[in-house]
Amino acid sequence: MTILGREHGFLEVEPHDPADRRVDREVVMLLHGLGGSKDDWRFPAWRDYHWDLAHDPPDRESDNHLTPPLLPSELLPDFGLSPMRTDVRCWSGVLKALGHTVINYSQDGPQDTVAVPLAQFERRTVPFVRNEVLTGRLAGKRVVLLCHSRGGILARAYLHHHPDEGSEWISRLITLCSPHQGTLAPHARQRLVDAAAVIGSAVLGPGPLLVAFISRVAGWLDESDGAVQLLPSDPIFGELASPADVPDIDVRTFAGTSVRYTRVYNWQYTPGSYVPNWSDFPDIRFDWTQVPIEVPFASPMLDALPDVVVDDEQDNGEGDGLVADVRARLPGAPHESFPVNHAEALWDEELFARVARLVGTPLSGAGSVECGRPQVGLSIEPSAVTFGSVAVGESASRTVRIKNTTGGPVTVRLPASPPGVFEWAAVDTEIPDGESITIPMRFHAVDRAIRTETVRITSTAAGSPHTMQLAGKGIGGFPTPPEEPLPTRLAFDPTLLNFGPVAVGGQATRQLRIRNDTGRSVRITIDASTQGSVFQWPALDTSIATGTERQVSVTFRPKTNAIATGTLVVTSTTAASPELINLIGKGPGGFPTPAGN
Repeated sequence: MTILGREHGFLEVEPHDPADRRVDREVVMLLHGLGGSKDDWRFPAWRDYHWDLAHDPPDRESDNHLTPPLLPSELLPDFGLSPMRTDVRCWSGVLKALGHTVINYSQDGPQDTVAVPLAQFERRTVPFVRNEVLTGRLAGKRVVLLCHSRGGILARAYLHHHPDEGSEWISRLITLCSPHQGTLAPHARQRLVDAAAVIGSAVLGPGPLLVAFISRVAGWLDESDGAVQLLPSDPIFGELASPADVPDIDVRTFAGTSVRYTRVYNWQYTPGSYVPNWSDFPDIRFDWTQVPIEVPFASPMLDALPDVVVDDEQDNGEGDGLVADVRARLPGAPHESFPVNHAEALWDEELFARVARLVGTPLSGAGSVECGRPQVGLSIEPSAVTFGSVAVGESASRTVRIKNTTGGPVTVRLPASPPGVFEWAAVDTEIPDGESITIPMRFHAVDRAIRTETVRITSTAAGSPHTMQLAGKGIGGFPTPPEEPLPTRLAFDPTLLNFGPVAVGGQATRQLRIRNDTGRSVRITIDASTQGSVFQWPALDTSIATGTERQVSVTFRPKTNAIATGTLVVTSTTAASPELINLIGKGPGGFPTPAGN
């Protein structure tokens, strides 16, 4: 089987046997988007965005009750979202069913800037494809790059640096919902939450519905380094190839214009639920039936939000929820718009058909399509844990399951939760291949606010660290959010301690300032430096109140003229722990003196 290891992102070539790869079909390489993995192409349902927008949920039946629905808990409307679709197919499966050779892998640093996955693409992926895949029966063929979202930016960054080399082995670049001219989505999260809360308070009332919806859809509108880099003003857009730079490569762009992610329902009892079941005499107990009623003015979301409170990315007809149609266009390349949201581009049948025609194999000629999770990977389910609405002062529990299907043992680590409304125990264990563990999670409501937190799980599997979103809310109205959310991590000044040149036998001291603006007391621990190291600092184990800071003195005593580096590790009760402070210094000669700290 052609499945490479972690350093190649578990790159996989299918068919696995080179003898089965067809010369009369294309070689297609799949480049996923921000925060994704190879699962985007072979099991797109993993993101939990595959709501059924075309069909209402089936009625709920509950038979043989002694009374009709009478209790307040039974009579209050139960709100919910669309059911999940079960007919979703995948790009990987469709392309394989059409006879194409498919190359798929998980990129390094899925939430980092483009430079991180680009380094992997240049140094590992491209050489393997050219030297190991495009050989034998496939010698002389060129590859079709099929890219979703930021995958298109990655491809254009590579072609900017290697236009001639790229034209040698790439024949066509197809992008799906790629932000070629940037996206405002990283700045939309709070606006979306505020607007949805207003509609929800006026129409739906409190409940788990808004928390579930916001935690899922707004979860894609993150503010990671990779997301912020996609803002239209970022310099990255001056370092991308255009179609004119690579005239030997056929470039095509597609975009979505629907922001419909889910429909909103409440569940109401039918009149028959209040009538005894006379047909079953003498057993005349009540049979209850609930029917879903779509909520007007708030469904479907997101297109229920007024246009004036959203950007083009979230304006129905203008964007797909994350990327505006106008910003997905690339001057000089043919463009087509489809009424799909950003997630639906991963399984839309019309897009399948259009791209299939482009690569010369009509979709009608596809054989059996196989889609499913890869055999290699670490799965965390659910990826977003929603506790719903909980009475203030009470708690709710959920369970997270981590399963190992990497083919070997995997060590998983999760520090214990910091003090706050979300709680979980520390995890440090090895999971054998094919087995799983469960982690209990608890939410304690202290007020009526929507509470969220990002949990970072590290492992020895591909994709580490893995992130998981938590969301919960106290029962009651939606309070006005703060102007600026409090940070969730400590602030360090400077983030790099540079001692510059220091005479051998002498010493220099710098101050590391650690500030806490998280809104709560944080405990920090720093182990003392090892004996004999050129960098020395004392141990520290203390609490820092919010709004205050502590200083740590670090001394550099060089033993030679060589450049010396070190790391100071700060552990804390924040979700970002541990955090690393890099140290650098040198004996005199050829090393510039740094600015004063």
